[in-house]
Amino acid sequence: MISIRQRAGIDGSPIDIAWLAAFRVMLGVVVAWSAARFLIYGWVDQFFGTPTYFFDFYGVDFISVLPSPWMHVVFGALVVLGLCIAAGAMTRVATVGAFVLFTYVELIDVTNYLNHYYLVSLLLGILCFLPAGALWSVDAKRSFKKRRDYMPKWMHSLLRLQVACVYFWAGMAKFGSDWLLHAQPLNIWLLARQDTPIIGAFFDSWNVALMMSWGGFLFDTTIWAFLLWPKTRRVAYVVVLGFHITTGVLFNIGMFPIIMIAAATVFFDPSWPRQLFKSRAPSLDDAPRQPLRGVAALAVACFCAFQCFFPARHFLYPGDVLWTEEGMRWSWKVMVREKNGAITYLVRLPTRRRDLHVPPTRYLTDHQAREMSGQPDLILQLAKHIGQEYRAKGHDKVEVRVDAKVSLNGRPPHPLIDPEVDLMAVDDGLMPADWILPPPPSRQEITKWIPHRLER
Repeated sequence: MISIRQRAGIDGSPIDIAWLAAFRVMLGVVVAWSAARFLIYGWVDQFFGTPTYFFDFYGVDFISVLPSPWMHVVFGALVVLGLCIAAGAMTRVATVGAFVLFTYVELIDVTNYLNHYYLVSLLLGILCFLPAGALWSVDAKRSFKKRRDYMPKWMHSLLRLQVACVYFWAGMAKFGSDWLLHAQPLNIWLLARQDTPIIGAFFDSWNVALMMSWGGFLFDTTIWAFLLWPKTRRVAYVVVLGFHITTGVLFNIGMFPIIMIAAATVFFDPSWPRQLFKSRAPSLDDAPRQPLRGVAALAVACFCAFQCFFPARHFLYPGDVLWTEEGMRWSWKVMVREKNGAITYLVRLPTRRRDLHVPPTRYLTDHQAREMSGQPDLILQLAKHIGQEYRAKGHDKVEVRVDAKVSLNGRPPHPLIDPEVDLMAVDDGLMPADWILPPPPSRQEITKWIPHRLER
């Protein structure tokens, strides 16, 4: 009889390490190409050189951008480290270095946050603790002692759980009336892609958007299970390819499709690279078991619990997470909201009868202003920065309010933040923000908006 522990792999049952070698190569290429794109297209200057103000992540406000040309050096180093990971050269050092630099870049400015870059940081972080350079690598060729054909199954299970969490919570984020009943914001995006060859003519139909919305929901919530089951795995991966290639063609989502296509291979049989290239799998009869014990077992259990439950933290906050953004980041809420806002800061000085109207574009790039306009915590950050700037000029008792009108998933613009609240007196934190106003009173507004959009 096979025990539950053996099925889960937490008893340290040995498996073929070939899957990890292949995954290492793909992840290394993803890191190298992601960094190279920033250098090739001038994005290093656009996102890290041009801005004069950067939004901090809560708790890590000590992280700051490096002056020119050092950000170019960071991205150049990421290219080299990614290639080293792919080749398996100084694998552990390269993986740790890539994890540190990739995560550093991600934490410089909140407006640059992307779910798939968070996933890359997690995958690199996990890879730091795995024997990724033990097969088909420069390290293995240099030192026979580092070479091995097996690894404990729990390592494989850990990566499977991580990728499954991404899919599952991305699906659960779509479990709402906007996505499933009103096909928003997918309908908005499809209407803008009617120039797509062949299929674009169908995108003016709300029924097509609704069908695709349900397809996306069902895909995300179930595909990980079909990938796990050997009988459906091959068909499921074909679906993965079709889904991510289609979304990559239709929407500007960068590296996300490539990352998920590569990440989904963790659900394959551990020997799949050998099967692909028709090479003989190693005998594992004499391979030792390496079960999880002690501190390592506790650390892995805590990490798994965090990944399983942290994305659900938005349930601890009142209101709609798509509106308040409380619990939005780090939670795999992928492509579930379209927000546009008009933001004006009102600075009240004791020496003036009228408030000063300050536009965010005085401090932000167009990209930053667009991302900030729908995120209350970023609106608060910039308000405090503006207030502190006026205080530095010698003004006492500076008050900063904001006129923020925001549209969510096609609804008419609605006030996001209480215009009577002095944001200089507000402290950002983990508690619910009572200065964020409730969303539009009627969800029926979105249904009233759709026909007018389609008629045009």
